[in-house]
This record gives sequence, C-alpha cells and structure tokens, in this order.
Amino acid sequence: GLFLAGFLFIVGKIVPGLSSSVMLSIIGQYDLLLTAFSNPISFVSSNLVNFLVILVGLIIGAFVSMKAMSICLKKY
Repeated sequence: GLFLAGFLFIVGKIVPGLSSSVMLSIIGQYDLLLTAFSNPISFVSSNLVNFLVILVGLIIGAFVSMKAMSICLKKY
C-alpha cells in the first residue's frame, strides 16, 4: 500500500490532468501522506521503514512516468 501511495503521488504530480490527492483518497492513503509531508521530521523518526517504502515508490514512479511521458511525446 505504501509503495503504491508513493508511486501514485509522483505520477499525479508529473502527468498533467491526474489528481494525486483523489487517487490517494481512493486507496485510503491520503491522510498518511499528508501527515508525512506536513511534519516530515517526526514522521521519519517514528516511521523510518514506512518512509523508505514511500521513497522507493516515489523514485520508481518518477522514472516510470517520465519514461512513459517521453515515449508518448516522441510517438504522438
């Protein structure tokens, strides 16, 4: 769930027209990411493993969505 939350968050930020907050609300992870981004120091200190899983999702999601956007822009 956390990996998917990080993945969907970054995809929603990169791909125009997709709302990351709506996608996260649908899977029930919006409150967790809102807490993580509003107070990151306390979130990392108390939930290091969760933070790392979200971070991996963010990184992989960024690479996948940027590559997909690049392919779409070259093809169309």
